[in-house]
Formats: sequence, C-alpha cells, structure tokens
Amino acid sequence: MFRFMFTTIVITLCSACSHSWDDCGDLYCLDVRPPQHADGVGAAQGLDVRDDGIWIIGDADTGVARAFAFNAGGDLEQTGSLVTLTENGTNLVPHPTGLTEQPGLPTFLGNTVGGRGEILLLDWSMAEANGTLDGAVLNVVPDGEAAEGSRPELVWVDNRWLVASADYGNASNEVRLYDPDLLESAANTTDAGVLVARYPSPPYVQSLHYWADEDVLILVRNQKSGDGWRLTFVDLPATWASGAMVVRDELEPGAPGELEGFSFVSGSQVLMVTSSGSNNAYPGTLTHRSDG
Repeated sequence: MFRFMFTTIVITLCSACSHSWDDCGDLYCLDVRPPQHADGVGAAQGLDVRDDGIWIIGDADTGVARAFAFNAGGDLEQTGSLVTLTENGTNLVPHPTGLTEQPGLPTFLGNTVGGRGEILLLDWSMAEANGTLDGAVLNVVPDGEAAEGSRPELVWVDNRWLVASADYGNASNEVRLYDPDLLESAANTTDAGVLVARYPSPPYVQSLHYWADEDVLILVRNQKSGDGWRLTFVDLPATWASGAMVVRDELEPGAPGELEGFSFVSGSQVLMVTSSGSNNAYPGTLTHRSDG
C-alpha cells in the first residue's frame, strides 16, 4: 500500500557533540543532530522525501523545489534536480507550503500568501522534465475552507487517501481532510463533497507529515508565532472514529529557529528544516521511547 523510500542512509556525525535539543515524550524520543545547510532554497518551508531525493521547498527569488541527498559521509548535497515554481515566467507559487504525492494521484502543492491558501494539483513528471510548472498544472484550488493557509499532506484514512491540510494562526485552527478525486475538478475547497472532515487543532502548524507505520499525522509546529519547535502526534484512526483530534504524544525540541518541515528519510532517520538563512537542515532520529 505504502511506498518505501530509497535505501538506508548512514549519517555519521560527532557522537561527542553535546546539546540540549533532544526531547522525549510519553511514547517517542527525538534526537536532533548538529545542523547542515541546504542551499539554494531561500527560506525553507518544508520537505517531501521520495525515491529520487529529499525535495525541499522554499521561497527564494521565486518559489522553488530542490532535490537533495546525503552522501556517504553524511553531508547533504544537491542532486541537480530543481523545479522553479513558475508558470510562463510568473511566480505562481511564491510561498510553497506543503508538497506531497502518492502513486496514482497527482502531486499536491500548497501556496500560502497573506494567510490565504490554495492547493495546486501537478503533473510532477512534467514539472521535473521542464524544470518549471509550465504544462504541469492540472488545477489550482482556492482553499476557502481554510482560516490561514494550505499545507497539503496525503494521509491514509478509512481505507482511502485523503488530503490533510492545516491552518497556522492562533485562532479558529483546524486540520481538514479533503477528497483528492474531487479536488481534481474543484473550483474551491468549499465545493460540495470536497471537505470530508474537520477537527479543531492547536496553533502554529507550519506543515504536516504522515507517519504511515504508526497511523499518525505529525503536526510540525512552532511554539509561538514565527519561532520554536513543537511536534504533535495525532492518532488518525482514533481521531476519525471519535470525530475529535486525539493527540498521542508531543515533543518540544530545544533547537533554535522557526521549524518549518519534518520528514522521515530512512528507517528512524529524519530530517527537519527551518527558515534560517544558514544551517537550516537538522538530521536526527525519531524512535519509540522503549527503544532506548
């Protein structure tokens, strides 16, 4: 059912380096390693790990999606793949917020400007081939259901793929689930049937990550507006069954900056990105607390 990522990457970092960034909750422990720099993405806004690389999205001179990989020495390097998020020379996605795909579905990309969100459906193969969004845009859907922005992430719920999205601000926040098939022809997320479910959520959600092995949706959050790290682990089956958000665990790593994105890379290895102009990519591991 679920796609698996590329082969295990061994990241070797200084075991003697000490810091106070790690955190353990009731169920999970996050080890945050010293940062590296993902260049050429401007202010990083999120990431999506695929078979062909770690795609980091950001707002540089235009919106961009650039692929990276870890080399044998554990250094993050560009692969050479780049999609400039322009169409016919116009900066179509100046502030990308959320990139997600699954086999048999379009790629979904969020765009949030001035608190207003939209969800783009893309032919990613065309985008990669052209290096832009020329000819790759299948639909652009204003997210009228959103209170503050769009952050799409595909999740498996009730035996089907749905598009989760979330708000950033500190009022009227929700996580919403949309029907991906209806989004293909929708004029707005307010169209009949597009919205499948909605759940009040905590504030400052920068992006979402679906942890398939745990049936968990991770809310990648700030501790206050524009600053801090917080990860909230939402039990998707329990949330779906109860109609209210069920939080399984929460972590507050002490790393600096504005956390923007989180994703598993391979096994327990994860990568987190911030909007910092330097040292914006933090490798780490996320394990069960019992794993020690």
